Amino acid sequence: MTTITVRTAPEISSQPTRGEQDLGVSASFDGACYVVRVTGDLDLGTRDLLFAACTVRHHRSVVVDLSGLAFMDCGGYGGIVAARNIVEADDRTLTLRGARGKPGRLLGLIAHLERRSPRGFELVHHVDGFIAPSMSNAAPA
Repeated sequence: MTTITVRTAPEISSQPTRGEQDLGVSASFDGACYVVRVTGDLDLGTRDLLFAACTVRHHRSVVVDLSGLAFMDCGGYGGIVAARNIVEADDRTLTLRGARGKPGRLLGLIAHLERRSPRGFELVHHVDGFIAPSMSNAAPA
């Protein structure tokens, strides 16, 4: 099993912050898929670490375990979407699992909005009771 662990240093900002921005990312191959485990805060300042961990290897299936995620904003979600777009463009899959608390509520809200979108979004991933949105190439009905 290969494990990669990355931890960011807290960022210094002139603007007030929500708290210490810290993201832990570890990745391993479990034989069936490449699992990226995320802990801490996923936001604009830390999303590139998640993106890199999801796209650095070329495994057929990438699973992002969000069970240790404490905070995520739309900047962090943008990192997930960017990683998903790269992975899916290479005919691979990216699946989210274990989101709970505020990050889970944010992802649930986004999934709800995408279901109602006239732009051709559809839900395709369902793991551990969580539905992750995925873009469809199909034209809207």
